[in-house]
Amino acid sequence: MTDEREIGRYHRRPRLQSLVYYIALKNAGVPVEMHLYAHGGHAFGLRRTELPITGWPQLVETWLGTGNATQN
Repeated sequence: MTDEREIGRYHRRPRLQSLVYYIALKNAGVPVEMHLYAHGGHAFGLRRTELPITGWPQLVETWLGTGNATQN
């Protein structure tokens, strides 16, 4: 389980914040997926490119269609 000290260690490291958030959601039993891409950045994938990140909107659409985002 993620404790306050562990979270405190990472709050100043933006690249690790997503991992801490993902782990906290998993530990809380929240359905979650994480996809990591070697190249890209904020808002990549909205503009079509040759990079794999271009496909993330379709992954979100598929995930939302499974009902995972609306489970209680």
